[in-house]
Amino acid sequence: MAVAACNCGAFRTGRYHETFVYLPQTAYVVVFANVDHRDGDFHLAPQVFGYGADSTMRNRDLGAMEATKMTRKAYSLATLAAVAMLAIGVTAWAKSYTMQATSITPGATGTVDAKADKSGGNTTVTIKVDHLARPTLLTPPANEYVVWLEPQDGSPQNQGVLQVGDNEKGDLKMTTTSSKFRILVTAETEQHPKTPSDRVVLQSEIQE
Repeated sequence: MAVAACNCGAFRTGRYHETFVYLPQTAYVVVFANVDHRDGDFHLAPQVFGYGADSTMRNRDLGAMEATKMTRKAYSLATLAAVAMLAIGVTAWAKSYTMQATSITPGATGTVDAKADKSGGNTTVTIKVDHLARPTLLTPPANEYVVWLEPQDGSPQNQGVLQVGDNEKGDLKMTTTSSKFRILVTAETEQHPKTPSDRVVLQSEIQE
């Protein structure tokens, strides 16, 4: 630590020379110099007599701390902005919809996540279901669940079988060029059906 000496307040009394030395943000020190006029030697006897802090130095240190905090805050905001711009560049929009259960499986729940790409040409659709009993446990039993995507101006399209495990959960992902469509989950007794049966267990309207 650098020591700043202050000549103000210095005085001489007899053979003693007294000088005040100020240590920034530490303490006030009195240094006694015993001068021997016979051989020119002198001895230093510093004594600390109090504690003090230079307000100017303290304010400067606080200002540096505030500048550091502001720099870090600005960096964090810039990082968040970059992440947001990246997310916008990847998808044009992304929304989640709740599926409605019917009286066939009243305890079933489901969601539809729809994400359109940047160009708006394709929409990725992911459905997730929970608390949906296996199709063989229905009354009357069915062989499988089939997911259908019905565009606003078109016919239902078979998107594949929705596999449901013993945990009563299942999911399926698909892609469409439509922005407005309906998602249906039906219980089917025949394999590879061309049209959905009237046994709809879950459904949702997607409007963009």
